[in-house]
Amino acid sequence: MQNQPKPKKPNMLGLAIVTYALVIGVTLLSVAAYYFYLSRVAPGDNIEADQTKRMLVGAVWVPIYEKATYVEPASVQEKEIATGTVKFRTGDPAGEVLGFYKTSLEHSGYLTKPTGTAGGTLQAVGDRGKVSVLVTVTSGPENTTGEIRTLRHILPGDAKGTSPAY
Repeated sequence: MQNQPKPKKPNMLGLAIVTYALVIGVTLLSVAAYYFYLSRVAPGDNIEADQTKRMLVGAVWVPIYEKATYVEPASVQEKEIATGTVKFRTGDPAGEVLGFYKTSLEHSGYLTKPTGTAGGTLQAVGDRGKVSVLVTVTSGPENTTGEIRTLRHILPGDAKGTSPAY
C-alpha cells in the first residue's frame, strides 16, 4: 500500500477574507450605483423640499395646487418625447390659481409667459428648452377648472423624469 498524502484542510481564514472582501465590494458597488443614478436627476428636480407638493404629469414633476382636485391623468412616451396631461377643479378664483403656478414654476427655474390674469394660460419652459409646461385655467359659474399639459424631450442618457421632482 502506498502512502497517500493527507488531504489538506481548507484554509478557513482565507475563505473568510475572500467572503468579506466580496461583501464589502458589492456594498461599495451598490452605493456607487445609487449615487450615480441619483446624480441623473434633472436640473431643478430637488427645488421643493416637501415631495408631497408635486405630482408627475407625463415625465415632468409639477407643483400641486393644494385646494384642487386632480382627475384624468394621462401620459404617453413615443421615442424621445414624453407628454402628459391632467385636469383639475377648485373653488378658488382662476387668477389665484394661475398666479400660484407662475410663482411655483419660476421658483423651480422655469421661464414663464402668462396670457391673462383672471384665467388664461401659462407657458413655462425649463431645462434648456427640453421641458415645457402649459397650464390652462378657466373660470366657470360654480368653480375654476384647468388642465396641465407637459412635454419633455428625452435625449439618450438624460433623466427620464422618474425622479421625484419638477
